[in-house]
Amino acid sequence: MDPGWSIGFCQTVKKSQPSAVATFIEKEDCPLVMEHSEEPEGYLQWHAWAAKRIKTHRQIRCKGCSLLVIWVPRKKRPKK
Repeated sequence: MDPGWSIGFCQTVKKSQPSAVATFIEKEDCPLVMEHSEEPEGYLQWHAWAAKRIKTHRQIRCKGCSLLVIWVPRKKRPKK
C-alpha cells in the first residue's frame, strides 16, 4: 500500500500536497531584525536569562526568518 494513503487502521486519506517546510535564515540576515528581542551573548548567560524569561513571557516566530526570537509578555491571570 502507498504510504501516502494510510493513516492508522481504519482511516484512509489521500495526501494532495507535501507538507510545508519552514525555511530559516540567519538572524543577522533577517529583514525584520529590529523586532527581535535583545538576548545575552554567552551560552550560560542566555540559558539563565531564558529560564527567568519563560515564566513571564512567551515566544513567537519572526515573520522574516521563522525563528522563535520575539518574546512577548504573557497575559496576566485573574486572581482567584
